[in-house]
Amino acid sequence: MSAPTVPGNSPEPIKALAAIDAERIRAIDVDIIRRVHDPDLCPPAWLPLLAWAWSVDEWDPAWPVAVQRAVIKAAPDVHRHKGTAWAVQTAIAATGYAAALEEWFEYGGAPYRFRLTVTLGPVEPWTGEAGEMLARLALRTKNTRSRLELIRLVRRNEAPLYIGGSVSIRSRARVGPILPGALQARPYIHVGGAVRVRQSTRIAGGA
Repeated sequence: MSAPTVPGNSPEPIKALAAIDAERIRAIDVDIIRRVHDPDLCPPAWLPLLAWAWSVDEWDPAWPVAVQRAVIKAAPDVHRHKGTAWAVQTAIAATGYAAALEEWFEYGGAPYRFRLTVTLGPVEPWTGEAGEMLARLALRTKNTRSRLELIRLVRRNEAPLYIGGSVSIRSRARVGPILPGALQARPYIHVGGAVRVRQSTRIAGGA
């Protein structure tokens, strides 16, 4: 943008002010008008205003900037399909949580009920505030007839599985007197005999 045109015979102070204004005008980021309407390019400080303009149902200024942009980008599709299970899951997924919606007839529940199953990573934090936020989001995007029955949490841990085994052999021996297991009496008579011979010899001396 060129500097403002001033008459050539203008006093020097006027020309100096015109030059200053030209520098200020050139420093203005006029492209901001286009970027503030783009969730990917909008400055972080302006994201809450863009969320309001796009009618985002749930907003938390404490969310990371990436989550704020994702929620805003998902808003048009969520509003377009509001009242469907797809809209509920899409709105929740934009906040960074992986949730699956089950209708009552899929798990044998009471009519016109549904439940959410949220899958968490091994170290992904979970708080009561997060549960309340997902419940509000589901209630704002579901159809009028259905009622949220339950939010289930599933935490997946991926860790190596070790299986071990051992073999133990024990041998026991008993050393002791051998005792007969049974006694048997047999009607046998044994007769024996012996002959003993004794001989005696006397030797006398002469007178």
